[in-house]
Amino acid sequence: MSLLLFGGWHIFGARAKGEKRQQGRRMVERDARFVVESPLLYRPTGSLIWHKGTIQNVSTSGVLFQAEELVTAACPIEMSFTLPAEVGSKRRIQVFCWGKVARTVMPAATDASPALAAEIVKYRSEARINPDIQFKTAA
Repeated sequence: MSLLLFGGWHIFGARAKGEKRQQGRRMVERDARFVVESPLLYRPTGSLIWHKGTIQNVSTSGVLFQAEELVTAACPIEMSFTLPAEVGSKRRIQVFCWGKVARTVMPAATDASPALAAEIVKYRSEARINPDIQFKTAA
């Protein structure tokens, strides 16, 4: 079985449904999550500055990533990242998405970066990566 992710990108050999979890009085299916250690750029919607992050895992509904800068919960954000070919596609997929921060995860160690869990609300993906795209990032 394959999971259709981001408009045509497939992860082969994976189950489309994730684990079940308790939500109130009922059990709900959670989207399958895939470990993808890959760089990510993000910014609060409307900001001109992109911040660097590292994806920890991704699903059809969201992304968990280590963040360079903390963003408050419920803040709308934009994210750009590449899904690697070795996960199941024949080529890398560039994804640009809009979402909101669902929660922040503060690190146990003071020298570690916080993590952000972001819900994906809307996305655009391209099978070809344009190497000429430049993002303005914080110094």
